[in-house]
Amino acid sequence: MPFITEKTIKSFVLGQIPIFITCKDTVQIIRDLGFDVFDDIIDHSYDFELDPLLRIKQAIDQLEKICYWTIEDCCTFKQKNMHRFEKNFQNYLYVKDKYKKMMIDNLQKTLDRYDI
Repeated sequence: MPFITEKTIKSFVLGQIPIFITCKDTVQIIRDLGFDVFDDIIDHSYDFELDPLLRIKQAIDQLEKICYWTIEDCCTFKQKNMHRFEKNFQNYLYVKDKYKKMMIDNLQKTLDRYDI
C-alpha cells in the first residue's frame, strides 16, 4: 500500500529534488497531489517496479546520475528552477491537512486487510 510520510514530504519542504525509496506507485500519488517530482531530470519509472530490491536499485541509479553533476550545475539548476521548488513548498502548505487525512485513511485500509 503506497503511503506518504514526513520523509516523503521533507524534500518539498526543504527545496530538494525527490527520489523515493518506498512502496510501488507512491510517486504517482505524490504527482496526483500536485507536486513537481522533476521528471525532466529524474526517471521515476522505478515507481512501477514490483520487485522492491530492483526498485531500490533503480532509484539509486537515478541518484548516481545526478551525483555526477558539478556543484555549479546544481546551483544553476536550482537558480533556474527556484519557482518549481517554491511551488512545491506552497503546495505542501495547501495539502498538509489533506495529507494527514490520507495517512489516516491508508492506515485504516492497511489495518482492514488483516483479521485482528
